[in-house]
Amino acid sequence: MSKNSKKTDSRFKSLKTFSTVSCIIVIAIAIIFNVLLDQVLAPYLTFDLSATKQNSITPEFKEFVDGLPSDTKVRIVGLFERPDDISGSAMQYVIPMLDNLVKESDGKISVEYVDIEKNPAIVTELDPEGLVNFEANTFVLNCNSKNFVVTPAMCFMIDEYYLAQYNQIKVIENMAQVTFANAIANLTNPNHAKAYFLSGLNEDSHEYVDVILSSLCVDSVNLPVSDSFTVPDDCEILFILGINQDLSEKVAFEIKEYLQRGGKLFVAVSYTQDNAYIDFKNLNDVLHDMNINIDPYVICENDTSYMLDGMGLESYLDVTSEYSSLLTDNSRVRASYMRPVREYDNPKTYINVAPVLQTSPNCVVGTEREQITANFTQLNAGMYATYTGMENPPEVYVFGTNDFTNDAWLSQNGGVTDPNARFTKEVIKSLLNVDNTVNISSQPIANYSLNSGKVTANSIVVITFFLIVIIPLAFIVIAAFVYNKRKNL
Repeated sequence: MSKNSKKTDSRFKSLKTFSTVSCIIVIAIAIIFNVLLDQVLAPYLTFDLSATKQNSITPEFKEFVDGLPSDTKVRIVGLFERPDDISGSAMQYVIPMLDNLVKESDGKISVEYVDIEKNPAIVTELDPEGLVNFEANTFVLNCNSKNFVVTPAMCFMIDEYYLAQYNQIKVIENMAQVTFANAIANLTNPNHAKAYFLSGLNEDSHEYVDVILSSLCVDSVNLPVSDSFTVPDDCEILFILGINQDLSEKVAFEIKEYLQRGGKLFVAVSYTQDNAYIDFKNLNDVLHDMNINIDPYVICENDTSYMLDGMGLESYLDVTSEYSSLLTDNSRVRASYMRPVREYDNPKTYINVAPVLQTSPNCVVGTEREQITANFTQLNAGMYATYTGMENPPEVYVFGTNDFTNDAWLSQNGGVTDPNARFTKEVIKSLLNVDNTVNISSQPIANYSLNSGKVTANSIVVITFFLIVIIPLAFIVIAAFVYNKRKNL
């Protein structure tokens, strides 16, 4: 072999060795750079550019946390090992949000993960008196020696209509921020009211109303009907929602007694297939003491500017001027299959009754199949009643529709952000005379397409800097170094 051949072969071997070592060095630098970027700079270089901002706490949540006392210490414990991979699981909507919450809380909130099966002592640590039943794969919020358990199911709302039609779960709303904010509010607020829901009458579910109550720091409990039924002394508001059976005389009597003690009552009854021929005699007997009656008919709207379907069974309703403050951003709500709510003929002059929700002046009433009244008229779908001249008077809101409290309706129409739900919240606030409220909206389930409205100037600068400056510059430096080394071989 000639000297030139040996020299060329040596140069090729040197170049091969140099190329291999260079590749290894570049890969090592990339790995180290990514690790450092993730561990040190990730909190500052992470941007949530999705259309629904799933992993970023909302400005309302941030404002709520900022408003907590500076010495607030809320400890959030996930009773499970933190998963390495959360993609495709419910935790992808919860864990990153909690990480962001810790970063934004200025030390007021901490999050940790403890496997309850491997470390059962965490139960005694959180609850020395053994008052709470903790389960794996849940979150426990601890503050001021009190605990609040959040299950993954509480962080989401499902489409109730889809479940009923297809017997399949379809998640439509991310409630994680709402749920954790309400839990923190309940733990840090010493003043709690108590609400009871009449149960055992084939009634609708009321998960959305529970969320509304939680945001007002109101604890809610079901109150089953029975032969020994009484309204508890700590009941500050009683709900009768979506019942499809009438009250018994015993239950009606006890509710009347509750009202005479200054009770607050919220009633909502629609015209449905299950109760179309029920006149709710005993429920009306309760309401007659407040000079209100619910009729056993359905409202048929005939004004096309109010109608939302071809039959007039679903329509807009006007909030009367006297109660317009209950829906400040819109003078209308929507409802369907409504029973008329009217003034009764109770002659007691101290009863004050007023319409709250009204149809257009072009309505009739009937059954679903036939018209009963011949003349067009304006009807009430909601009324309020109280006594005047009393220090602690009873108060009643009565609605001839469930569409302000029913999970199926609200899950189809925006959940707790729907005007109906916001109206309901204001009604409850007026009955309880509370102002402590957490106003945080739920979020639609993630859409990870980029949304130009979410791409801030800061994120654009950082992303542009890395894509257009740092990465190309790195390649240029490496290329120049390789070229220079090869040229001298």
